[in-house]
Amino acid sequence: WYDPKNTSVVRMISSAFSHGDLSHLAFNLLFFYVFSASIELILGLIIFPAVILSMCITTHIAYSSSIFGAHGDLPTLGLSGVVMGMMAMLAILIPKAKVKVFCWIIIFVRTVSVPAVILVLWYIAGDVVALQGMDNNSGTNYVSHVAGAITGAAYALAILVFKPRFIQALAGRIEH
Repeated sequence: WYDPKNTSVVRMISSAFSHGDLSHLAFNLLFFYVFSASIELILGLIIFPAVILSMCITTHIAYSSSIFGAHGDLPTLGLSGVVMGMMAMLAILIPKAKVKVFCWIIIFVRTVSVPAVILVLWYIAGDVVALQGMDNNSGTNYVSHVAGAITGAAYALAILVFKPRFIQALAGRIEH
């Protein structure tokens, strides 16, 4: 885990790849795969891991900074901040991308295609609201979630500035 009172870059990275239980790992990996596969294609095999590692660090720095406020100082672990960063990057870089979502209402069961931008905004809004009412016993590091989304959005905006033609070509292929 990462202890926000004892800053260590090695712990920031290793704790992001550690998880509390099997369901925590499964959901983080599922969301990571769904939202980051396209980001890997955009960034390439060298920049993609560098972005992941930098998100591990920035989300934990944000959490360490937040302990001076009202958000406590519990150790943290998991890839959720990085996942939120990948989600934000996808929503900005490929806003028309659709994600198949499994839904059910009593006996009504099906998958529905939802625009990634809508899904991502819903998750980020939920995290921001949860962050406002967070206490030390929540079990979820909403600070890292929001910091990851902000970091991912910043990377996406930089990509739009430095690789606009590539993103336009990619968006054209998605629309057809």
